[in-house]
Amino acid sequence: MEIHRFERLVNYCRPSQKNLKVTLAGQLLRQRGKERVLNQDGFLYSPGSHPVLLIAHLDTVHQQIPTVLYIDKTNSPAGDLWCQEGIGGDDRCGVFIVMELIKALDCHALFTEDEEIGGRGAIKFCESGINPDVQFIVEFDRKGNSDAVFYGCDNPEFTNFVEGYGFRESAGTFSDISYIAPALAIAAVNLSSGYYHAHSRHEFIRISDVESIIERAARLLSNVDTKYRYMEKYPEWPWEFEMRGRYRGRDRNERCLYCGVPDDARFPDYCPYCDSESMVSCDWCGYVVRSSECAMADGGVYCKHCLEWYMAV
Repeated sequence: MEIHRFERLVNYCRPSQKNLKVTLAGQLLRQRGKERVLNQDGFLYSPGSHPVLLIAHLDTVHQQIPTVLYIDKTNSPAGDLWCQEGIGGDDRCGVFIVMELIKALDCHALFTEDEEIGGRGAIKFCESGINPDVQFIVEFDRKGNSDAVFYGCDNPEFTNFVEGYGFRESAGTFSDISYIAPALAIAAVNLSSGYYHAHSRHEFIRISDVESIIERAARLLSNVDTKYRYMEKYPEWPWEFEMRGRYRGRDRNERCLYCGVPDDARFPDYCPYCDSESMVSCDWCGYVVRSSECAMADGGVYCKHCLEWYMAV
């Protein structure tokens, strides 16, 4: 990764959600002008001329802001970026990728707040009445380097289109497009953004994967010949909508079962600090559950839902 680009990635990992929103608003003002920056409670939106909406969220699950960041070149020549507090690649990688892509393609850009505690910013965007005229929606909020998650959208033509650029359909539980895609009636996909072991202090960002995703995504976004509709399907995973409803209706006075502090985490029972200590991410669906509810198989860690499916095939 070119040095100045790497510095931009690092700088997106450092701030709090509030400060990052201020930083992005300033950068968009300089790049696009005041009339194209809408800074609202819950989200930051910038309309574009290229008919694709790009989405990333500003928050992370980590309570501590990264201090010293490290590069580990043991498993990747370009290096893996990490820090002791948790790097927050979910979803600072997505923020970085969106900001890099809109330099070359004048896409609509949406940065949401509080995705990790129920998609609050996405809900506020849906309620704002903003309705971008776009062909499809791409969110960057997924682990790995080749996943494409469509959630409740069942548009085979759109799935084939996305998979033509080196991504493969995968299962997931929730992201901002779970709300935004049906609200706008536009097909959407959540693509990998180069981070691994999300929601834990072992999280790292693989720099070569981030570069590869930017290159493939740029080619995908250039192909805007077709408008893809959101087509609802019965969820592949029955608990997806149960969890989505739980996020929306959370009682914010709940307390963490481990430490007793007010529970401000995305997941029902634990604060982000305890969550990172006691929870693990399923290697198949990416959902974070208690380690006691997971099992290992063929070198992977799977939640009970995915393990049942894995063993069946």
